[in-house]
Amino acid sequence: MAFLPFTLGWHVWGSFVLFCLLLLFWDVLGNSLGGKNTDLGVPAITPNPQFSPLSLQNKKYILVMVDPDSPNRANPKHRFWRHWLVSDILGSDLRVGKIKGKVLTDYSPPKPPRYSGYHRYQFRLYRQPAQKTIALSPEDKESLGAWDLKDFVEDFGLGHPVASTQFLTKNHMD
Repeated sequence: MAFLPFTLGWHVWGSFVLFCLLLLFWDVLGNSLGGKNTDLGVPAITPNPQFSPLSLQNKKYILVMVDPDSPNRANPKHRFWRHWLVSDILGSDLRVGKIKGKVLTDYSPPKPPRYSGYHRYQFRLYRQPAQKTIALSPEDKESLGAWDLKDFVEDFGLGHPVASTQFLTKNHMD
């Protein structure tokens, strides 16, 4: 039987790779810097996520981007502020870095309030259950900050993310 470093078997290693191979590349040098400015006066940066070639071509995925530290880490009363939500993303599109699907929440770049400290911005990728239509309730559509990610995941039977990553940032004036 072949073993990898730390005596992990191939099955365990394959699962580890599937869960950890979400690579996030920010297209800083591309056309995104010429886009709209945020209301903070800094150029908007558009995410260009690249996912593992292990994503299954014939499956659908849901991408969620949230700020779990809103309005600040000491008092995150708007935990999981929704910055982006896309469902029905084909695995074949993920393999080539295309996020095409049903946009449930338009992308909103990070805008941590002044003096709120560092914020984590998390990307979570879930496998979408077959034949399942994903939608937001009317209440959820109205409020980005009162959204309950845990309820959303449970309501649609999404389970654990198949990939995730995060980055830290703070207001550029701090």
